[in-house]
Amino acid sequence: MSQDNPAFVELLRTVREFIDDITPKLEGQDRYHGLVASYLLSITERESALGEAIDREEAAALAACTGSHAPLPEAWATLARDIRRGQCDERWDELMTLVTSHVVNKVRVSKPDHLHPMHGAATPQPEAT
Repeated sequence: MSQDNPAFVELLRTVREFIDDITPKLEGQDRYHGLVASYLLSITERESALGEAIDREEAAALAACTGSHAPLPEAWATLARDIRRGQCDERWDELMTLVTSHVVNKVRVSKPDHLHPMHGAATPQPEAT
């Protein structure tokens, strides 16, 4: 159900900021759990902000490359199977671009600060507060 305010991403950000505020005051396992919770909330924020655009981009790229309009998990599985069978060898450069973009998108959501600067600007990052 849609709410007027605050938005889902704002709720996630608020909880993450609370955890970020209290985590430095914790020690040992509690501190570790705070760090993990903050990290997971950050991933969820980015997934919420970027996920639909990434999925649309990847679905279009997969369809252009393979002709398949299957749901993303199925389309990626089919492509992986076709690669393993050697059915895509003549399009290796095209596939490397597609797969590299897929990996960059995964890192963009999970750990964007690990991306090389050439990959960081392709998709806008959620606003930091």
